[in-house]
Amino acid sequence: MLAGFSPGPLWAQDARLGEPAVYYLSLLFLSVLVVALMLANRRLARLRAQVRQEAERNERLVAGLPVGVYELVDRASMSPRFDFVSDRAVELFGVGRAQLLADFQAVFSHFHRDDVERIMALNERARQAGVGFEASARIVSRGQTRWVLIQSEPRQVGKDRRWGGIISDITDQKKTEAALTEAEQRFQAMLEQAPIGILLHDAQSGSILDGNREAWRSFGADSLAGLAEHQSEIWAEPPYDWNGALARIHQARDHGRQQFDWLSRRLDGSQFWMQVTLTSIRIDDRDCVLAACIDVTLRREAERLLRESDKRFRTLLRDVPGVAIQGYGLDGRVLYWNRASEQLYGYSEAEALKSSLIDLIIPPEQRAAVHESLRAVAAGGSIDNGELELMRKDGSRVTVYSSHSVLRRRGLPTELFCLDIDLSEQKRHEDELIRIANFDGLTDLPNRKLLAERMREQCARADRNRNRLAVCYLDLDEFKPINDRYGHGVGDRVLTEIADRLRGLVRQSDVVARLGGDEFVLLLEGFSDTTDLERRLNAVLERIGQPMIIDSHKLQVLASIGVTLYPDDASDPDTLLRHADQAMYRAKAQGRNGFSLFDIGMEEEFQQRRDRLLEIRAGLEGEQFELFYHPKIDLRSGAVIGVEGLVRWRHPERGVLVPASFLGDLDRSDLEGRFGSYVIEQALGQLERWLAQGLVLPVSVNLSGPHLLSPGFVDQLKELMARHPRVTPGLLQVEILESAALADLDRATAVLDQIRRIGLQVSLDDFGTGYSSLSHLRSLPVDEVKIDQSFVRRMLTNLSDYSIVRSVISLANAFGLRVVAEGVETLDHMAALTELDCELAQGYAFAHPMVAEDLPAWLRQWGVRAASIEWGEARLNDHGSTLSIAVNTHRNWLRRIHEVVRGQRRPDPDLSAEDARCVLGRWLDEEGRQRYGHLAAYGVTKERHARVHQIAARVLELAGSAPEQWLKPLSDLDSASEELIRSLQELRSADQSSSTSS
Repeated sequence: MLAGFSPGPLWAQDARLGEPAVYYLSLLFLSVLVVALMLANRRLARLRAQVRQEAERNERLVAGLPVGVYELVDRASMSPRFDFVSDRAVELFGVGRAQLLADFQAVFSHFHRDDVERIMALNERARQAGVGFEASARIVSRGQTRWVLIQSEPRQVGKDRRWGGIISDITDQKKTEAALTEAEQRFQAMLEQAPIGILLHDAQSGSILDGNREAWRSFGADSLAGLAEHQSEIWAEPPYDWNGALARIHQARDHGRQQFDWLSRRLDGSQFWMQVTLTSIRIDDRDCVLAACIDVTLRREAERLLRESDKRFRTLLRDVPGVAIQGYGLDGRVLYWNRASEQLYGYSEAEALKSSLIDLIIPPEQRAAVHESLRAVAAGGSIDNGELELMRKDGSRVTVYSSHSVLRRRGLPTELFCLDIDLSEQKRHEDELIRIANFDGLTDLPNRKLLAERMREQCARADRNRNRLAVCYLDLDEFKPINDRYGHGVGDRVLTEIADRLRGLVRQSDVVARLGGDEFVLLLEGFSDTTDLERRLNAVLERIGQPMIIDSHKLQVLASIGVTLYPDDASDPDTLLRHADQAMYRAKAQGRNGFSLFDIGMEEEFQQRRDRLLEIRAGLEGEQFELFYHPKIDLRSGAVIGVEGLVRWRHPERGVLVPASFLGDLDRSDLEGRFGSYVIEQALGQLERWLAQGLVLPVSVNLSGPHLLSPGFVDQLKELMARHPRVTPGLLQVEILESAALADLDRATAVLDQIRRIGLQVSLDDFGTGYSSLSHLRSLPVDEVKIDQSFVRRMLTNLSDYSIVRSVISLANAFGLRVVAEGVETLDHMAALTELDCELAQGYAFAHPMVAEDLPAWLRQWGVRAASIEWGEARLNDHGSTLSIAVNTHRNWLRRIHEVVRGQRRPDPDLSAEDARCVLGRWLDEEGRQRYGHLAAYGVTKERHARVHQIAARVLELAGSAPEQWLKPLSDLDSASEELIRSLQELRSADQSSSTSS
């Protein structure tokens, strides 16, 4: 034993216990702990496997659902994100799963553009309010559009708000709804167009809930609401009163379908029979009764007669006046034919009996339909009543109202009875009533009622065609004294004559109407502008004011017209008439025999023109107009061969005014002829003064077309010439615009021929601007042709204008006419015109228009200057040849392309013309080929020209795009153009070298 050893419990030995014991004890504890952890891990693994299996099972369940399932996590600190999206949801959203999980906003990318903003707004509203979300929308994916329904509900999980939702395909449902809606609309249309009346009653109260058009029309109401409002007035005496009707409705509600004849009353008090079929129906949880109503008044009347004995029936119907009755069998053979049928159709009873009714009175084009109707009757049907056009014995047609009854008796053949009422007189009466209701009895013009209808039609047409309609209210001035002095008989004939005159003034699409008394209305359309409308109104006033002879009395009436313009005045017909009436009274207040516009803007325009014409009238009276003289130069010698008198207005306030500022106001006014005569008088007076000074210089004056072609113009001209006997006719020349001459070619030819027989010269001004210049030049009796200055000024820079000038000169020379080129501004113009064999010229290169007092001094100065010029020689420099003009034309073309590409002008179709059809291309193929085609440089020029157009086509395609897209191509075009110009210049050099060497 060990000293001091005392036996006891192991743990009680404290320090006396050795270290090996402590180690083994710890090892034992750790072993137990490890075993426990291993058991716990195994259990955790089993639990995880169970959870995974459950999740997989749930995913399989979700995958098998026809709807998509998803879950969203919505935190305040970050954007929403999908935590779970089923395969079906991915398919329906049309967005990939990875994209959905990465970016919540991707879910909206495939929504239809008309739905996406609404869906996003609803989603954000649901998020902010924390309430459930439900909406339907269209999603477009893989070229297909389908409707989906999205539903989700929020729940709070800790700090997160989670949204569990489903998305389902409702495309078929939407298609079904659309089909139902279409079917409902189709049914409603069928109901409204049904030829029988249909009413819907409340099954308990009997009140009318709905009805189609035929129903309320049959009762004489103007609407369903009108029928419902007067429902108490449509019932006849008992048992056909309201109580009887309500009892019938209750029977149909309780026992099903009911059919019966019912006596009803129209709102005008007349009675008629209806065959009524009542059917119980439930609509929107409400018991209703549907009533189908057919007017059987005529059938009832026929049946009443047919119920009488056969003898009495025949006796009664034989002599019924105005009702043609025929009885016949299913084979069409006539069994009964009364006297009215003889009178109506022309066949005697003997002729008709046993004959075929179809052969007798049915027109050939209707016979197949009648045979079909008889087959339907044989099968148990009936024949509809209505208007028919039947045939008489002589082949003429007659309109009747035909009502059929079928008599079916057991054991006997089916018989049909037809009651025909001749509607010819009724139709004539209706036509007469229509005429009485719509036309004035005295003048046979539309009256106020028909005018309102025509105004609505004209206003609608003006809206469609986007033009204006003039509503003109016309009242005769001082018509009452004619009635008072000569009696109403003469007054009526005056009104009839005025109506006939107005008919002759308007176009086919216009309207003339009489409101009553001496008031008429014109509806005018098709006027181009206010000047055209003013011309037409003046023509109306002029025609009305022409004297008339009635019962040997020479009478004259004038008129005042008020006008309003639609749609400037966008009012209804009554208001338009009232406005025109107001304007008419204003016209009377302004002095009568005139017109006034209700439209303020138009009235101001007309008033301003009237004011300007008053100014012109005052200017004529004050001799404020004078002639400035523009010399005409002979290009062969430099001699001044005459002057053109150009009118100027020395306005006391505005200074000297050129013709463009006032001649337009004179167009077709009553001052136009007076003004033209004033100009001729001024020219003749000046010629006399010059002759007194020893100056003999012909003067030409411009005349307007209407003045030249006005009645009596030649006689007036002779009178003016007679006042100045020292002026020989050869010193005065008349200039008329080409367009004026062509406006009335026959009249112009006759007048110009008379002028030339007097001895005056005739010049055709502004030649080349008319639409048919060349074709009419030979037929017009003129001595001189003036080329319009717009062509002459551009002839050195535009090859087309150069060609026109050359063509006009050649044509005039061929016809033996002098040619004056207006607008000559440089010596280069003179040289080019001389080369083209032009004889005379006017322009700033020689002088500006001057007053008569300055002309003698200018003539002296011109004599000195003209002596230094070599006249009659073609001194062409680089600016005068057609080659240089071709180069200038090309440069202008290039400049316009620059302006189009840079957005400085609109595209011009000429710019994109193919190289062979452009101006320069035509020159190369024609004159260029003739002059330079033998040179090698010509082929190079053609190639470079084609390349320029190829580049230009690409440049024009880029017009409107960003500058960086067209800067380089445009630079290429400039370079190619310079190469082309060098080639053109080389043509001349090569040609000159060739000429020198030869």
